[in-house]
Amino acid sequence: MQDPDVIMEEVDNGIVYLLKALVAALLIILYLLAIAYIVTPPPPPRRVILQPTQAEKRWLEKRFKYHGIWSCIEENGEYYFYRHGKKCRL
Repeated sequence: MQDPDVIMEEVDNGIVYLLKALVAALLIILYLLAIAYIVTPPPPPRRVILQPTQAEKRWLEKRFKYHGIWSCIEENGEYYFYRHGKKCRL
């Protein structure tokens, strides 16, 4: 039968080896996460899209029916659309 001190020393060495392997794996994961964080581009800024009020929706629907169109472009508070290559006010 083996000496109990030798058995305990082997168990201690095995535990130390497992802890070293765990710390090494954790450090590798942290390094990879840091590299991924540095390499990834920042997210694009969020665009704010304003919804028209009910009165604006009714006005737009009337103008769409008048001009025979389905949609328009809005820039700086002005509505317009293109017909035959020309820019037309709504």
